[in-house]
Amino acid sequence: MRTITIGDIHGGYKALEQLIEKIELQDRDLLIFLGDYIDGWSQSFEVIEFLISLKQKRIQNNQTAPIYLRGNHDELFLNYLKTKAQNSMWLHHGGQSTIDSYKDRSINDFERHVEFFEKGLKNYYVDKSNNGYFHAGFHNLKGRRA
Repeated sequence: MRTITIGDIHGGYKALEQLIEKIELQDRDLLIFLGDYIDGWSQSFEVIEFLISLKQKRIQNNQTAPIYLRGNHDELFLNYLKTKAQNSMWLHHGGQSTIDSYKDRSINDFERHVEFFEKGLKNYYVDKSNNGYFHAGFHNLKGRRA
């Protein structure tokens, strides 16, 4: 079994897809995603769809399910999804590209994605060997740890 960590996808769906293909996942491989799935490149919606689907497929096929950690960009986007409050600093640092990628999506899509950001992400993960995984220096814009 391999442990494979992937961080800071930032809306780069095509790159994520190519990376997953390149690493030739095995059934027992553990994927740990370190957060910041959105903001930056133009395909944040597609990245989240991919991650949701990847977990479902791996579980259905009795493969090791991926672990998804929360990054600061993910927390800021969740706040936007729930409140529609637009943080100018977040918008400047990739948030606008994420908002754009979510235009014209269904209510069902929004609900599934809110659930992913609320319930599908962990703040950290510690494996059986006591190795810790987290999104480096995770803080929100108010300077507090989540």
